[in-house]
Amino acid sequence: MFGVEPICKVLTSDGLKIATSTYYAAKNRTPSARSLRDARLKSQISRVHADNFGVYGVRKVWRQLHREGVPVARCTVARLMRDLGLEGARRGKRIRTTNRDDGHERASDLLRRDFTASGPNERWVADRRLRIEPAELWTVNFTLFMLVSIAAAMRIRCRFPARVPGQGFSVAPWRR
Repeated sequence: MFGVEPICKVLTSDGLKIATSTYYAAKNRTPSARSLRDARLKSQISRVHADNFGVYGVRKVWRQLHREGVPVARCTVARLMRDLGLEGARRGKRIRTTNRDDGHERASDLLRRDFTASGPNERWVADRRLRIEPAELWTVNFTLFMLVSIAAAMRIRCRFPARVPGQGFSVAPWRR
């Protein structure tokens, strides 16, 4: 999957020492059985995908390989199709909500929001603030009180269905 040279360049750029014998041993090593099998399977997967007009996905390619007598796991087919960049046709219409035009300039941030992280491993996803003025606080409290009252009344009404409006009060002493 990865060659020896790119891995060695990454390790040496990070300051790690690699022995010369280790480098050449890895470079001259014969390919593993998995990489050889993956190479054979990739050609078969590409063939099956192309023979079916490029519409077969992982499940159908996997089933076709089994019909041809090639024993392979479904997750292996998925991994190799991902490596090859193959995917099946999708049903239905793709929904696009926005068609971006790269020719236009983006609008500036009028709220001057700052999404910089204050430390490592910290990421801002959204900036959502709720600000209630003191003059509006009574409205919020009254609305909350009304919602709770309505919920309690609905619960009482559902538990004690009464045909006559006063009949529910006569049931109250029985519930105690």
